[in-house]
Amino acid sequence: MTRTSVLRGLIPLAATLPLCLVYPAIAVKINANYGSFQDTELTVLQDAVKEWADLLPCKDGMSISVEFHCDNTLPSDVIGRTSVTWRDRGFVESADITLHNSALYFTMTPPGQWDAAHQNATDALSVAKHEMGHALGFGLAPARFAQGLVSNEGIDFYNMNGNETFEAGDFRVDLELHDEGIPQPHAFSSHDVMYWSLPARTRRVPTVTDAQVLANAYGYCVPEPTGLCTISILLALASGIRIPRSRRSPA
Repeated sequence: MTRTSVLRGLIPLAATLPLCLVYPAIAVKINANYGSFQDTELTVLQDAVKEWADLLPCKDGMSISVEFHCDNTLPSDVIGRTSVTWRDRGFVESADITLHNSALYFTMTPPGQWDAAHQNATDALSVAKHEMGHALGFGLAPARFAQGLVSNEGIDFYNMNGNETFEAGDFRVDLELHDEGIPQPHAFSSHDVMYWSLPARTRRVPTVTDAQVLANAYGYCVPEPTGLCTISILLALASGIRIPRSRRSPA
């Protein structure tokens, strides 16, 4: 993650893995270790973890360990970095998040209320939430995420609808970013927490949509969908109709 441009989660490329079925949902528990972070820094990191945990509300089941580290020797433009260790079947086992503390402003105060000394500061809370998204699997590797990526008519997106055509409900991504030649997808919308850059004095939060993308890729438990989608699924199950697996194509 850079202060002025790229927000990167350095995730190793994995071999092709079987597609993930969204149902049944997999409960996930986030176990965070905050190392030497204290006081306000600790409060900020705990809030970043809690916000994602609230979007993935099942507390029992698969456990993901997240370790937070501080490294002020990182290059001046690198403010966050995430590496992930994967389980055999392509699920996240653990993640290490490294933050460049001296380049960040740790506070729970909304940016609009920051004092004059921090008008050009970079929000540590937004950076931590972005890196947590990578820690939970938002990235090209392994194939559970990559197989949901589609490029069609100049638009890159995560294929939520399963028909390989960009429609409402799909999640548009930016595949222009690369790490050592490997695409590193981020959100296309500049308002999303997984967007690739973070302006000064800006705060972003993960949304239900972000969680649903991860749920589609890894089967995480998320709040039940509402509306016609839920009704259609219930009717299909009641009728004994088999709900087909979503079609996914690598980008």
